[in-house]
Amino acid sequence: MCELLNDYFGSVFTSENDANALPEVKNMFDKGRNHMLSSIEITQNIIVTKLNKLKINKAPWVDGIVPRILVENAEVLSIPLFSIYKGSLKSGTVPSDWKHSATVR
Repeated sequence: MCELLNDYFGSVFTSENDANALPEVKNMFDKGRNHMLSSIEITQNIIVTKLNKLKINKAPWVDGIVPRILVENAEVLSIPLFSIYKGSLKSGTVPSDWKHSATVR
């Protein structure tokens, strides 16, 4: 039964290549500033709050990190996450790893 389900779901999902990756956000208004992204507010406090709301008993996702680790280290992790998010908003791009969907192994 499991193999039948795996075969079915494997047949209906496709793997996208980089040509179909998320498009880069283009500056549409004035030099160096994208107004669509400038209204998004990110703070370390918001990141800590969101991390603390994770359900710690859930299984790890594709990165292999269990939610308990994220919750217990929310304060420390908020610093690099804040830097990544702010840099992404400023540049109008996202890290390339975020553009790829998970694949079942």
